[in-house]
Amino acid sequence: MSVSVEIQDLENIQYSEYYLTGFYILKKKGLIDKLKINYSPIAHRDRFRRLLDYALQKGGIRAVHRTDGWQQFKGAVHFEGKTKTFAVNMQDTPWDFGNKSLLEQTDVFFKVQYPTNFNEGYMQLSSKVKINLPECAIQNAYKIHPLMLGRPLSRTLNFEKNLAILKHYDEKRRNEKRRYSMLVYLGMADDSYDIPNTHHPHLKRAMLAAWCNDNLVDAKIVFKKSKQEKFLKELPEAANKISSHQRITDKKYTTLIQNSFSTLNITGLRGSVPFRIIDSMLSGMVTITDSMHIKWYEPLIPNIDFLEIGEMGYELIEEIDFNRCCLNIKKYEENIKEIFRDTQQIREERYKTYYAPEIVAKHILQEIQSA
Repeated sequence: MSVSVEIQDLENIQYSEYYLTGFYILKKKGLIDKLKINYSPIAHRDRFRRLLDYALQKGGIRAVHRTDGWQQFKGAVHFEGKTKTFAVNMQDTPWDFGNKSLLEQTDVFFKVQYPTNFNEGYMQLSSKVKINLPECAIQNAYKIHPLMLGRPLSRTLNFEKNLAILKHYDEKRRNEKRRYSMLVYLGMADDSYDIPNTHHPHLKRAMLAAWCNDNLVDAKIVFKKSKQEKFLKELPEAANKISSHQRITDKKYTTLIQNSFSTLNITGLRGSVPFRIIDSMLSGMVTITDSMHIKWYEPLIPNIDFLEIGEMGYELIEEIDFNRCCLNIKKYEENIKEIFRDTQQIREERYKTYYAPEIVAKHILQEIQSA
């Protein structure tokens, strides 16, 4: 059966290249006959976005460069004389489905940050806060599918370079000679959202970064505080003291994750799953995280894909059991080498079976062809 995949007007390289690299692998293996990617001019600018942002930030300027298309990409699959259209929505916000017309016009719509309570029509942001999904998502629920979060690879248009990066991860993933018990890499990205009856995850990140710095001897702590006043005024002094805005390059970050037995993850903006989950899978780290309310197409399994410390996220500070979360972190950290070895094989199998780039690309194709 002849299959061709066409990606249209791609703007965002770094968020989409994990899936696109998967399509490229399928083409190399002969499972796709043709792969055509039409890049928007914005995509080329995206190649240099991080350097541009860094230069502007040094001057106190924040770049505005995102469009609606930056948060999603669309395409078509041609097979058996048929053509079916699809879109992949990569927005951090689980209840935001982007361009309404795109959702209505495509045959299949994939949501990277897919709420666990999607079928009930809401996103469970905290124990007290549910955010209803938009009417357009409810009306088109039959075509909306969970996906998973990929991650930037080379941040370029060079798929062979991406394959070399993936090969490097494969070679290092099972390495047991690691320096750090836990990588506590927590930052506070700018966020304009103010959600009533919640406390932002940034505050928990700051609290945990300070606690880990004082209590985890063999951990690597990297904490980057926000420059937004609304977060700075609530920042614990202990977290402020350990904050650093030293730029961490992709190469240095890769070295950190490949030399850590585990990583600590805290819920992302608007309840999203951050890159740390897939970073762990690629590098072989054990994921230690607060409770997640996002569903992947192959659901993540507690005590296999991740170890849970408890609810934090957008919960009110006074309602979280901070001491219990910290005790769980300490317990995992003290036993991390044993946990790493005992779960290594199953974690490797889970990555290769469900979450590697070519597997998620194959899943996208299968969902489209069976729609």
